[in-house]
Amino acid sequence: MPAIEKPLSEITKSDLQKLVDLGIQEGKEIEYKEYLDLSTDANNHKATFVGEATSFANARGGDLVVGLPEEDGKPSKVAGIPLEKGIDQALEQWNSVLRRQTDPTLPTAAFNIDAIPVEEDRAVVVVRVEQSWRAPHRVALNDRFYGRSPSGKVRLDTGELRRRFRQSEQRVEQAQKFRSDRIAKIQARNTPVPLQEGPVLTLHVVPFTAFTPGEEINVEQASVLNKGAPRLLGPRPEGEIERHTLEGLVTCVLDPADEQPAYTLTFRSGAIEAVATELFQSPTGSHERPSIDGSGLRASLEATLPRFCRFLLRQDVRPPFAVFLTVIGANGYTVQRRSGKRESRHALDRDVAQLPEQVIEGIDEPDPDPRTFSSEPGVRPSVEEPYSNVIDALMDFIWQAVGQNGEPGR
Repeated sequence: MPAIEKPLSEITKSDLQKLVDLGIQEGKEIEYKEYLDLSTDANNHKATFVGEATSFANARGGDLVVGLPEEDGKPSKVAGIPLEKGIDQALEQWNSVLRRQTDPTLPTAAFNIDAIPVEEDRAVVVVRVEQSWRAPHRVALNDRFYGRSPSGKVRLDTGELRRRFRQSEQRVEQAQKFRSDRIAKIQARNTPVPLQEGPVLTLHVVPFTAFTPGEEINVEQASVLNKGAPRLLGPRPEGEIERHTLEGLVTCVLDPADEQPAYTLTFRSGAIEAVATELFQSPTGSHERPSIDGSGLRASLEATLPRFCRFLLRQDVRPPFAVFLTVIGANGYTVQRRSGKRESRHALDRDVAQLPEQVIEGIDEPDPDPRTFSSEPGVRPSVEEPYSNVIDALMDFIWQAVGQNGEPGR
């Protein structure tokens, strides 16, 4: 959780003044700088800036606040810094330095920079950095790695670097293993509720924190009574039933003893599994082939993926989130669009099609009131980055799996 508990776009001068009035101390999640000038590196300002930003990315994230002088680690006043070329040009320069001077490159989704005007010609620059799944990041300007301690930025030693490199690899490996284990269970119909026969689509959203011992979410917040809860993949049902399991909370549409067309399992670890059998179409004519409803799949992803991620944000589970889409038992199926009944020329050639994973590295948006998400059939939420990018990639992959270059008509 950032020290300034507001979306970056909503921070005002009064929020900065509160840091001064409350004497908020520098530490793991916040750092103050009186002045940085990135137009020249005569005073090593670029290296200082990139070092502070990567120290947050290599830890749990945080805010670098430039324009607040400090005394003994506490801000003394809201002074601001001059932005002679204007805010837009200045922010582009700050973004460019951070992208160009980190190795591996700090993901764009992992940081955001904004300027809060405080005087007629002065502003405070706030750099918000998320924990990066690509960490540790090196400062290219001085070939150093930094992390955070209670007193601020610290240089990482060789032993700590080895540990962090391995930790970064393990996060991805653990998410992939989780997916493989769950697919094996679903394929064997070893599911939390009975599942109808036939092919299955599965969507997994797995926070990298899901494998941290002791990290659990409040599964009660996943209740269907909460309108912001994870929803079912596939056509929206009129009613939902839920029950607790050892893993967490499962949501379905029929009596839990009956075979289900779909279910969603919210794990206590924060991982979410959505399973649906309804997005497959059986042939109605002698010349037709069984198919996956591509249009329905896109609509389902647009309705579910943002909701899953925003649910996790409300649980204070931060990105990165690994996103997996898998097709099980659809060997020989084509993909079809409702518009014009366009069908792929080729069919899936395997019984388990594991689409390449996507990673949501950061989400820079307010946590909306869950009531803004309608549960009415046919009402689709507005889908913006980073969700739209991930959904586009997944849809391209599923069309590529049946011989197309990507999703047609986009």
